[in-house]
Amino acid sequence: MIVTFVSQCEKKSLKRTRRILDSFANRIGDNVWQTAITEDGLQTVKQLLRKSATKSTAVSCHRNKTRQLTELVWIVGNKRRFNEVGMVPVNRTKRNILHSEWENDWTYASSIQIIATIAALLHDIGKSTIGFQKKLLVGSKQGDSYRHEWISLKLFELMIADCSTDEAWLDHLMNLNKWLENNNIENLLSNANKDVVNIKAMPPLAQWVAWLIVTHHRPPLSAAIKAHGQVNVKTYTNKFMPMFRAVAHDDITSSTVKIVCAGRDETVVGIHAVGSDVDEILQGFALAMKVGITKADLEETFTIHPTSAEEFLSFN
Repeated sequence: MIVTFVSQCEKKSLKRTRRILDSFANRIGDNVWQTAITEDGLQTVKQLLRKSATKSTAVSCHRNKTRQLTELVWIVGNKRRFNEVGMVPVNRTKRNILHSEWENDWTYASSIQIIATIAALLHDIGKSTIGFQKKLLVGSKQGDSYRHEWISLKLFELMIADCSTDEAWLDHLMNLNKWLENNNIENLLSNANKDVVNIKAMPPLAQWVAWLIVTHHRPPLSAAIKAHGQVNVKTYTNKFMPMFRAVAHDDITSSTVKIVCAGRDETVVGIHAVGSDVDEILQGFALAMKVGITKADLEETFTIHPTSAEEFLSFN
């Protein structure tokens, strides 16, 4: 491969760097070298530069991808001498274009804190149910028909049902005891549709609080729940390391696969995946989902090893 070395060294580091690079490459400028070199040779150059590096050292290495394009391979020394792709900045400004103070001294920080606090206080009211308290006292491995954050969201919706403005529902919370005296929350909850919450109908700040309440642990499965009901929806997740990436030591990142099932036969109504090559894998599973495949069908399918697709076929 053909590589180009660029030196931005200063003081004594400049002489040391030139001496090393002159031994491996042709100097085509005062601070630029180019040569054809192997991976082992390139690694040797990097090691030698690191051994002699000081605060004044700054060397970038670029690999020629095509006749017109190069890519940054590595930087030894002071990375601030180069930008994120290894180029040397030639223009500077004293103007504050980042305005980091906007992040650290935001005008609305106190308002955000208040909203987050309200959502945190409301999030756990769903744990006051008899079933949840029994689990805490006695213990149980049985799953809840409705998760506590969903119950909390439903209770919040009922409490602000007659409020058309943010001022109105905030006033409700400030005088919650008075509101509870005039409203039987148990009757309201038993007569309500437990599987649907209309967040869009709430005032703006209430919508924000509602989403914070219900998404503290995980986003709700809105479409599946709306179509099949909260009780009938289950999810299964697999996290894994793609075998090809792990063996090749190439950009090792974990992948995640999740399926959403509905009904007694656990028909697959949703498949989600994040990771290497999942875009191509999902095409086949999308077709299978369209024809009504179930979780059992997936588990009975013979897996091809070692491929990432096998992770779609075995869920606990």
